[in-house]
Amino acid sequence: MTASADRQPVIVGLDGSKTDVVSFAAAAAEAARRGTTLLAVHAWLITDDHLPLEGGVRVDPSIGGRLERELEQAVHGMTAGTGLEQVETRVLYGYAGDVLCRLSEQAELLVLAGHGKGAWRGMLLGSVSQYVVERASCPVMIVHGVAAGLGGRVVVGVDGSLSSLAALCWADRLAISRRAVLTVVHAGGPSLERALFPEPSSVATLGAWEEQARRALNGWLDSALPAGRPKTVKTVINPGSATAALLEQVDEHDVLVVGRRGAGGFPGLHLGSVARRILSQAPGAVVVIPPGWSQASASTTGA
Repeated sequence: MTASADRQPVIVGLDGSKTDVVSFAAAAAEAARRGTTLLAVHAWLITDDHLPLEGGVRVDPSIGGRLERELEQAVHGMTAGTGLEQVETRVLYGYAGDVLCRLSEQAELLVLAGHGKGAWRGMLLGSVSQYVVERASCPVMIVHGVAAGLGGRVVVGVDGSLSSLAALCWADRLAISRRAVLTVVHAGGPSLERALFPEPSSVATLGAWEEQARRALNGWLDSALPAGRPKTVKTVINPGSATAALLEQVDEHDVLVVGRRGAGGFPGLHLGSVARRILSQAPGAVVVIPPGWSQASASTTGA
């Protein structure tokens, strides 16, 4: 597939571990679907191979060259069968989280494995993924397992906040590009029930909450999704835990999308805590949408 010159790249962070195959496959699929380029990045820091000197550190230039050759060789082996004609590689010096966050300012999507410690020192993706998710300027996909996010459904959590509505728009476009059903989940939880009703254990009260929640969710769908959008949308109302409500909708093939910050009119998704749990527990792929990510910039339809 020929990449479009006016599209920003998909970026994948690699560290030389076995998880690279998983994250590269997911990133390559997204780049091919969008008709854009794929940039494979390895970041590295000072290690015991470097000689400390008074007033600074002298970095052996041969290390960077060796890492570049290793990265190019690894990427060449993983590119076959992806539909991409070329993958750009880049080895950069610095903490991987900072390097990737800087690059995210000019990216459509950033893809990382959920964990791993690679043969190439410097990119420890357990800690790096958490750092990047909290700071990146573009959506971040965290993948777990060999089938992570390569097919299946697209599931999104919505609570009425601006960040969750941005996540809804992004998830909707992803579902359209994949010809997948979009599942939209709104969870209430005990805190919401207590806020709305004095006796939330009542069956009648719970029914009233569900009716009100469904009306709110339908309103958010009408306001966020484009007019005339095919109604291949499944809605789920769950009065329980947001984390549990979202996780029970996905398996290892699915993509789960959340906004980075929550606490909207219905405070079911406090994405500071919920996103952290989902990132560690989701079996497939999780995409976290940063605050302020606009519908215009969240283009995920294929070229």
